Amino acid sequence: MQPYQRIAILGGGTAGWMAALALATRQGALEVEVVEAAPTCTIGMGVASGPELREFHRMVGIDEADFLRATLGSYRLGTELRDWQQLGQRYFDMLAGMEPDGTTAQYGYQFDAQLYAGYLRRLAMLRGVHRSVGRLEQAIRRADGGISALQLDGGRRIGADLFIDCSGHDALLLAGALGVPSLDFSQWLPVDALWLCPAERSVATPAPCNLAVALEAGWAWQISLQHRSEHAYVFSSRHCDAAEARARLLARLDGAALAEPRLLHLRSGHRIRFWLRNVVALGQAAGQIEPLEAPAVMLIQRGLSGLLQVLSCPAAAQAGAIERYNGTQERLFRYERDRLILHYSRSMRRDSQFWRDMGKRTLPDGLALRLQAWRAARNPPRHDAAQGESGGWSGMHAGAGCVLRRCDPLLLELTREEALHARDARHLRLAALMEQVQREYGGQLPLPA
Repeated sequence: MQPYQRIAILGGGTAGWMAALALATRQGALEVEVVEAAPTCTIGMGVASGPELREFHRMVGIDEADFLRATLGSYRLGTELRDWQQLGQRYFDMLAGMEPDGTTAQYGYQFDAQLYAGYLRRLAMLRGVHRSVGRLEQAIRRADGGISALQLDGGRRIGADLFIDCSGHDALLLAGALGVPSLDFSQWLPVDALWLCPAERSVATPAPCNLAVALEAGWAWQISLQHRSEHAYVFSSRHCDAAEARARLLARLDGAALAEPRLLHLRSGHRIRFWLRNVVALGQAAGQIEPLEAPAVMLIQRGLSGLLQVLSCPAAAQAGAIERYNGTQERLFRYERDRLILHYSRSMRRDSQFWRDMGKRTLPDGLALRLQAWRAARNPPRHDAAQGESGGWSGMHAGAGCVLRRCDPLLLELTREEALHARDARHLRLAALMEQVQREYGGQLPLPA
């Protein structure tokens, strides 16, 4: 018998309602309840995703046009990076190539996170998920150290067999109640704060690539939604105070500000365990990494996919499945951490104290080995954390001027004519695709009517 018949999710937002909708769709026999706090902000944060979100939508039966209308979203083909290698240099880190049929480019989305959470909430409740609004006062513990119920303000108590902690970086259940500490990435990723500000969009059509510009103490992003742009300055508070960072953000807006900037704090790292006893964390409760590679939604989805796999296991096998889940999530966070470090480690900038300090940092051992293998074209094996990644490493290497010392030995299995033919055929497919986009959509992917 499945040991988890009742599931309580603490926290709404993207993580909580993605989990609720997936459970209601894939595990319909379970009783699912979401406890979320009353909203405190009327404008959501603009976020970017990779192609993996489309897989989630297919799994839960979400129509793409309906999703884009509901979230005022747009399409995303990748990221334009400026001034990372050196001032004045730019390159595009595109999402992972072509679809398997070779006719369509991989793409993700840019959308309003608050509207997305509301959209998921409506769908989940239509499929039987219960919702409560309240603030956690106490997690009632079981004799074995797990949690038996959530005590909310107003006297209500919610019992469950499994608790999903989506309460944000405070991780009220996994960290607050069960005491699980975090592993800190700040020795490699020192940016620890960001200012957010929505603004009027200066162009008629949303840009299909979000923008990331390296600045004196961090970097700025710009995301295009249907109705506005989202701007942020992600910075190291040790190299730039909050007031100065706010002023620099406001100076970069491409239109009038639509709200006062919001200051958020980053804690790059993850919990040393993601699932302990009957509590599993998703979203920022599990960990947080700066948003340069748009990892947030992907990390939620990969965690949720693993959670569903554990729930599908026989009861006798779930202890081992939980251990594998923890190991897989740890490797995934480490892999995404290394992808971020690569942007900084390949930079030649030394024009500010931030970039001089970044140039002195030692790479994690795993990343150093991966770079050594890549430069030697030794094709290091891809572990499970790399499968379905939202972007490749090759674009970052090329954009940072990191060239191979010799060709990939797999190419030696091809004749020169075969290799050139494969290259030319790919160029023709890409050229035909871009010509079609230019002809039909004026250079932009269409938005739903």
